[in-house]
Amino acid sequence: MYGTIIGVVGILMIVFSIVLLKTKNYQYLSSFGTRSKEDQEKLLENGLPRKQVILVLWTSVLLLLLLIPVLLSVPGAFPFQLLIYLVSLLGGLTYLSRYEVAEKRKRAFLINGGITTVTMIIAGSVFFIGAQTHDLLIHDDSIEITGPYGSEWPITELVSVEKIKERPSMTRLNGIGTLDVSKGHFRRQHDRERVLVFKEGTESDYLHLQFQNQEIYVNAPSNKQLDEWYEALNSRR
Repeated sequence: MYGTIIGVVGILMIVFSIVLLKTKNYQYLSSFGTRSKEDQEKLLENGLPRKQVILVLWTSVLLLLLLIPVLLSVPGAFPFQLLIYLVSLLGGLTYLSRYEVAEKRKRAFLINGGITTVTMIIAGSVFFIGAQTHDLLIHDDSIEITGPYGSEWPITELVSVEKIKERPSMTRLNGIGTLDVSKGHFRRQHDRERVLVFKEGTESDYLHLQFQNQEIYVNAPSNKQLDEWYEALNSRR
């Protein structure tokens, strides 16, 4: 689904950019069409609208090229694709501020630069948090899952443990989600129950842990590790 959406959006942006470059009808650019006639003339003299369209064209091509490793399930390809695309697009727009109308050039640079900085900090933070691995720890009287959305549950409240190949169909309520990572609260579709999910990669099956007041789906770095968790949990029940 992700690949289809990004592919369609990328192709549409390329086609849109080529049409604008051929027709030179830059009125469809919000940053140009809403400006005064005087500003539009100055911007055309500076070549800013054309340069913006070229930036969109080449960043769209870049987005499609970086989609290839994502579709091939290369580890880390999704955050790499998104970060490179954002740096190229937002960084490019900041650079192009130098072609703004002279009296508005500094303001445009500050606004674009600020948006780029804030966006990169937010995106980087989300991926950094999501990249933190989870672990399942069995203590004397509790079970702990570490990492984002992790917590600790009393062993006495563990009702059942089972290994399953795939998670049931779910809808995300909150949390962190990429092609490689899913962590947070989900709504299970067949019974509308709220559950916790800890998923990284596709190297293992899942454990379905049912506590008295919480259900959890968690995978491991490998099926060998998953089997060790499974045996350890069953020995403590």
